[in-house]
Amino acid sequence: MKYTQVLIFSLLVLGVCVAKDCQYDDAGLTAFVGIVGYDIAVSATEQESFVESSFTTIDYKGQRLFVAYEIVENGSIYRGQVVAFGQNQTEYYLSVDANNQTTCTEAALTYKIPTGLPWSNMTKGGYARIGKFDVATFILKEALTTSEVLYDDEGCAIVSINTENNNQSTPGVSISNYFDYDNGYNEAMFYLPSACSTPSQTMKYKRTNLPDQLLGNRFI
Repeated sequence: MKYTQVLIFSLLVLGVCVAKDCQYDDAGLTAFVGIVGYDIAVSATEQESFVESSFTTIDYKGQRLFVAYEIVENGSIYRGQVVAFGQNQTEYYLSVDANNQTTCTEAALTYKIPTGLPWSNMTKGGYARIGKFDVATFILKEALTTSEVLYDDEGCAIVSINTENNNQSTPGVSISNYFDYDNGYNEAMFYLPSACSTPSQTMKYKRTNLPDQLLGNRFI
């Protein structure tokens, strides 16, 4: 089991303008995300299988990010929170033990908090339908994986991301569904608990598996 400092963050890219000028409408991003992965590639030499539920909120202009996650992997459950601040290039990892005691770990921020969804590098695939709900589709090819992004171009919201490994000799897939998507941020999530007044700098923590397409480049 690998424990490492990771926040995955490289946001969607769209090659064309969509309805309602979605690329200009966002003050941030807030969503609940459910992810199931089976042998999905997370590096050139590693694949992972897991189930994760998470909540994320991002303040694009203020450069603040919060993720709370629960991961089930190899029969173990991992829970944690990450609060990151671009202004002072610092992030905090929060965990709660069995006695309800919060531990806060401080670390240098090693990735860029996005200023919005960068609308470039993705190929438009047309339209699809989930039930009776029409969505735009976009294809994102990366070094290890290819993803189909289902996007609501009326409500300016990610709906789902389906990902598969590029290497067919080591197949793997994941699906990420987005719930209660909002184009803003939750201010209350950026307040640090008292435990962060004297943070640790040595605690180990389990990374979040949020997909590269949304919260991405993997910083290991």
